[in-house]
Amino acid sequence: MKLQKFFVNLLCAFVPVKKWRHSIRRHLFYDKFARQNYVALKQEWLARNGGKKLLPGRFEKYDLVFGIGATCNVKTYLNFFELSKFTTPLDWTAGETVNGFWNQSRIYRDTKFTEKVKALCNDFDGYYNPSDFYLRNKPMKDDIFHHMAENIRTGISFVHSFPIEQSMEQYMPTFVETMKRRSKRLIKAIKKSDKILIVWLHRVLDQIDAMDAPVTDAQITDAIKRLSKKFPGKYIDFVFFENDGYKNRFEFEKCEISVPKIPNCRAYRVKSNHYILEPIYTYKYHFPGGRFGQPSLVISEALDNISLTGKKIVD
Repeated sequence: MKLQKFFVNLLCAFVPVKKWRHSIRRHLFYDKFARQNYVALKQEWLARNGGKKLLPGRFEKYDLVFGIGATCNVKTYLNFFELSKFTTPLDWTAGETVNGFWNQSRIYRDTKFTEKVKALCNDFDGYYNPSDFYLRNKPMKDDIFHHMAENIRTGISFVHSFPIEQSMEQYMPTFVETMKRRSKRLIKAIKKSDKILIVWLHRVLDQIDAMDAPVTDAQITDAIKRLSKKFPGKYIDFVFFENDGYKNRFEFEKCEISVPKIPNCRAYRVKSNHYILEPIYTYKYHFPGGRFGQPSLVISEALDNISLTGKKIVD
């Protein structure tokens, strides 16, 4: 490997343009070894787990995959793994921000999972009523592009919906039209889909100081009942990626939550250590650096093992 790298660098010494040198290094050296590392990691995973793949739900292919919280990073990861077809009204949302949440440890935030499920089952009626919104202080100093808006009725925060260049009142008509369009598109896509995966994901990196409360079994059971009634005959899986800082890189726990009389809808908790980030999947996908970095190995492996069916569910 060192010898190959030496000859690649020697060749690049005669290339005058930096951009071209970078491209040559990537194609002759980095891509090759990144793929080798990726394949080796996949093989090690199978060896450690008796040849079994980790799936977030029951299926390897879904017609539709979308996120429901706990915060913005679920949408980010679904984009990374090429599982998100479009933006929904649930994307880029978070829970109610309680006092002290961003500067005191062990304060748990209700992620408003139940409120989001109710909105979905009610076709998002009243979800974006302008009189229900107000601006909060911005807790994330690195987000200089958006206001932090919260719905006072539901407690749901809209983190990246209102651009900083305009006041909330000025942008509100555009926001309402955008939410209406996204709502109709999501409902239509669900109706056209047979197999659906809904993803909930604990915040990564700042989880120690800003704790999102896990969704309870009772809330999950209620969600399954509501969705099965709203969308009968659909195979709907929930996956809840939960943080457990005591687990090692490969360690995870997956358990099922089911309602006996509703076999078409299932829910799974997948617990792993979200702090141990896994850069090897960048061979196949493009992750940004900074605040979110790369997902953990367990999250990456689960999402890497599923794909979309390609069924046309949106225009």
